[in-house]
Amino acid sequence: MSLIIAYALTIVGLIFAGVHDFAGMGIFLTAIGVVITLVHGLRAKYKPVALIAALAVHAVLWIVPNFSPELVGKLIGAAIGIPIAAALVIGVLLPLVQSMFGSEQPAAPARPEQQEAPGEFDITALPDIVYDSNNQQWQRYGVYGDHVLYRSADGQEVNVYNAQISGKSANTDKGSLHWY
Repeated sequence: MSLIIAYALTIVGLIFAGVHDFAGMGIFLTAIGVVITLVHGLRAKYKPVALIAALAVHAVLWIVPNFSPELVGKLIGAAIGIPIAAALVIGVLLPLVQSMFGSEQPAAPARPEQQEAPGEFDITALPDIVYDSNNQQWQRYGVYGDHVLYRSADGQEVNVYNAQISGKSANTDKGSLHWY
């Protein structure tokens, strides 16, 4: 169990003790937090000095608000502000700086640019397996210039030409073929 839970119980105990003037509940919640800290420290085999320091945090949480309520406000602001600032740095500034100075990783090799007329499809990009309207598989047999040849399991052949392709399907003489 995390020590954050134990310290949170102590802080909730402080709120109960200070705001509701119900010191008994505050002391009870702090005692639970101290026990959790003690159990966590013993299970994690803290050295005696580290265990005493972890337990002393509970005492500090009770003492500081009595002497300096403003300091408590600053500590709470820091506890909220530091994670938000870290998230902004990691999520916004770091990618911005990386984009300004470039990435060390080599770019993936680009596919050679082919000048295609509007409406044309690169037939070499067709998948190895396509399906007909009955979801029967057709295996690509080869690419021959302006068309791709597919064969079905029962030996039928179909040619798919560029002009037959629309999106992820092609209308052929054997019917409509589609792919994913």
